[in-house]
Amino acid sequence: KLSKTAKEKAGDVKITQAYYNFIHSIIYAQMAQYEQYYGEDWLDMEIESGKTVEDYINESAKAQAEQFASAIILGEEYGITADSKIKETVEEQKKDVIESYGGEEGYVEFLKESHTTDEAITTYLETYEILTALLEKITKKGEEGYIEDSEIEKMFLEEYKDKLRVQHVLISTQADESTGAPAESD
Repeated sequence: KLSKTAKEKAGDVKITQAYYNFIHSIIYAQMAQYEQYYGEDWLDMEIESGKTVEDYINESAKAQAEQFASAIILGEEYGITADSKIKETVEEQKKDVIESYGGEEGYVEFLKESHTTDEAITTYLETYEILTALLEKITKKGEEGYIEDSEIEKMFLEEYKDKLRVQHVLISTQADESTGAPAESD
């Protein structure tokens, strides 16, 4: 059951319906485990005030498509594009994807059932590689996206200083029988 979301556009990157459908199929497959627990009506199950699982899948697919489009735009700003190295990596990944559907015939059947295209899957895999390279580049030490551990700790403590409270501290006074370690004392 695929969404009928129209084509989206983020900057100069066009998100085709086939591309969206592939992302949707990935998220749908991840969420499909709920069917075994909640039955055939799992898509209509409310998971958040007024939102169903199906709403969540549709919103997540749209958000991920927009995020990937943004990664392409930002990647270009950092000089990261689908170059020959990324294309070579994607070709290897595509072989694995095709094999995961039992070969070419199963892959073509998946494309039909998911209302997607081979090109959309290639674009998705290329975008994923661009996003990975972008994150590696901007989070290296000395780059603008790098944050020192001490800075993360400081931000965490500032955010949660009034939210974290210790009510009880338990101290063992007996030896740990499973390891044979004696009880530690102050």
